[in-house]
Amino acid sequence: MSDTQWTVVAKACLGGDLSARGAAHFGETDLDEAAMAMDAAYRAGLIEPDGTVSGIVKARLVGHLDSSVRARVHTTAAQGLLALGPEALPDALQHLRAAATASDAEAAVDMADHAGRLSLSLGDYASAAALLELAADYDVSSELSRQGHRLCDLATAIDGLGDMSLARRHLARAVTLGELADDAALVARAAVAHTLPVDWYAGDQRTHGLLERASRLTLEHHDHVAVTAARALAEMRIPVIAGEHHQVAWVTRPGVAQPLAEQALAGASDCPPAVQCLAALAWRSTHRAPVHLVRRRDTTTKALELAQALRNPSHQVEAAVWLAVDALESGDRVLFDKSLSVAQWVAQRDGNPRLQFRALTLAMGAAMLDGDTERVRSLLERTTAIVERLDTSLLLVVQTLFQAQLLFNDDDPEELATLDPEPNAAVLTHPLGRSTAAYVWARTGHRDMALEHTRRALTQRDDESSVLLVATRAGAVAYETGDEALCHQVVDILSPWAEHVAVDSNGWWCDGPVALWLAALHHRLGNHGAARDYLDRGLPVARAMNDVRSLERGQSLMDALSSVPRALADVQTLSQRELAVLRQLATGATNQRIAEQLAYSLSTIRNDTISIYRKLGAGGRPEAVARAVSLGLVDPE
Repeated sequence: MSDTQWTVVAKACLGGDLSARGAAHFGETDLDEAAMAMDAAYRAGLIEPDGTVSGIVKARLVGHLDSSVRARVHTTAAQGLLALGPEALPDALQHLRAAATASDAEAAVDMADHAGRLSLSLGDYASAAALLELAADYDVSSELSRQGHRLCDLATAIDGLGDMSLARRHLARAVTLGELADDAALVARAAVAHTLPVDWYAGDQRTHGLLERASRLTLEHHDHVAVTAARALAEMRIPVIAGEHHQVAWVTRPGVAQPLAEQALAGASDCPPAVQCLAALAWRSTHRAPVHLVRRRDTTTKALELAQALRNPSHQVEAAVWLAVDALESGDRVLFDKSLSVAQWVAQRDGNPRLQFRALTLAMGAAMLDGDTERVRSLLERTTAIVERLDTSLLLVVQTLFQAQLLFNDDDPEELATLDPEPNAAVLTHPLGRSTAAYVWARTGHRDMALEHTRRALTQRDDESSVLLVATRAGAVAYETGDEALCHQVVDILSPWAEHVAVDSNGWWCDGPVALWLAALHHRLGNHGAARDYLDRGLPVARAMNDVRSLERGQSLMDALSSVPRALADVQTLSQRELAVLRQLATGATNQRIAEQLAYSLSTIRNDTISIYRKLGAGGRPEAVARAVSLGLVDPE
């Protein structure tokens, strides 16, 4: 064999392809010359009849190659293998490591960087993490900014695999590299990413520190807006009890967080779509009270549209879950199901266990609405298997909430007693947990304890933390115990939100239309006309939602009310405003005139008039006035 032929065979051996075509490719020669070299190698006994080369022979062949040549062959082999996809990744990584070790670390690092970012964009987190880790291991350059941005990409890949702790450690290192490199954009990127995923790390001290370091730098406008949005997320909730990866109980700080979110949302209008999406999510996360519902739906819809255009799986799932919650609170089951479908499809396609957890728990909430307890149990098993990979304390919360709902469905006091928490249990630190525990005590005969903790839960309640759900749970206790004062208190809290549905901010627990709870409480108070009125308003919503539990409660209440004589009118069924409107109607005043006299909007007066007709069983104004006079509700004069 000539030296040239020896070199061609050695390169083919090193590249891992001993065919004539492989020899031509790695030996950088034409096909005829490569075929001749391989034929000579077979005749010389270097290549076995089965086309393999022994380890000793391979060492002899490759040993004659210069280190730069070996590095070039390894790089070429790695490039070809990377094009074959994830299945060939182990061999590609082996070649890249060999290239970096030989003499061409820079080329190997560049290739690993490029391939890693490409894998990340395709959602192949395992390949991305392996390639970016290799690039980080062999990068001996002094380009600190490049290293820092690579760590941010690596953190995204590792988070996609479910290891959020390691991802955050990389982000913290990236902030330090950004400061050393005087790269404000890198510091901002890493600090903002450390705040995410949305709603999981609020109140985290390290996140606060990183955002504070970023905010002290001179930032471009879009980076400043992103940091402001992240600060709103971090400032919104102070953990009371928290695991490594999630909060279990918290205190909200809307007075601090909401102005930041408003500032970010306003400033994002001329920013790149990624910043607009983050600002919209930050606003939605910090504005959960019922009063924000209409704007919530609009903002969350915009966030979802941006996240889908950006193909950002994490933001897509987060926005879809929140839009589902907004839809549910509006009584819009169609939009809820569409949003759930988006969350499930993205999470399944992406493979991130955290996103799968979010989508599965939302699906469990949907199954609870449908009364499909078998599906709830099946989904809970799948959720448990996924969330155990995340090593998060949130699993206990989810299991407790859904187990409680299943037992509430069965309505067996003995079974409910198994949920009886200790007086100092962690669940009591959150008003929703306390009010749920209070209902357990009410159903198991501990009336005084139930009332005490319900009142404490109402004192703890926070408009930004499932306020409607806390109030309806309190309403369940009030109805169960028959405590008149508590019934009146809950009616006062819920009355402004009669058109809403009580649902928690994750979509896990839904207590159904608020109007049905008001109907039940008015029934308990003996206000049967008001009970029928709210029942008429709540049942259509429950039907549209296919809310099986609410429909069952509504039917029971309807049956109970059917045994109560329906009086034409009862002073207790008319609110003070409705009485005032009725007396104006009796004078012959128009709706416009009544609105001016009572200082209410025209639409309010119209709604009150319709309500008055229904409560009096009247077909119009003359009949309503005549019946009001006969019942002594207005002066005949």
